[in-house]
Amino acid sequence: MAKVKICGLMRLQDVHAVNEYKPDYAGFIFAPSRRRLSIEQAKMLAEQLNPDIKRVGIFVNELPEVINKTKRECGLDIVQIYRDDNTIDSTIEGKVWLGIRVKDENSLRIMKRVRAEAYLLDAYDPQAYGGTGETFNWELAKRAAMLANIVLAGGLCASNVAEAVNTVRPYAVDVSSGVETNGVKDAVKIKEFIENARSVR
Repeated sequence: MAKVKICGLMRLQDVHAVNEYKPDYAGFIFAPSRRRLSIEQAKMLAEQLNPDIKRVGIFVNELPEVINKTKRECGLDIVQIYRDDNTIDSTIEGKVWLGIRVKDENSLRIMKRVRAEAYLLDAYDPQAYGGTGETFNWELAKRAAMLANIVLAGGLCASNVAEAVNTVRPYAVDVSSGVETNGVKDAVKIKEFIENARSVR
């Protein structure tokens, strides 16, 4: 059964929803985005999160010392990083997920060069690092999932997540805009997404 990550939490209401429906991971964004949080905001939200839900911090082209400081202050369990040079600095502490924007099969070659706890695959957009709400070729993700832990992202929602899980068989699925209404997290959509993702055995 695929694990579930609800990303882009911004409000206490979002935390209350995930505490009720219990995804495996909750994501806090520290990169340029309308969902970006300060360390203080993320720490406050993370402290209210059910301790059984793993805290994931999302960073883009950030300095390792900033990542480590944020990780410690917010009690992050995992850091998810995007880097233009597709590297992971060895001084980053703890578990690291590497975000890959999938343009074509060549995009996945990085998995052979860079070791990570998991690889988050998202749709390619030259202007954005995730959060685009667009899907990509799941057949590429399916092949990647045979080689490593894959976190499937990009355009997922309650209506397509079961098909995505059945097709790709990823380690986990990731959603942000797909569980929002008018730009904010929707508890009903979170519930439906988690139930549908976990319906595939």
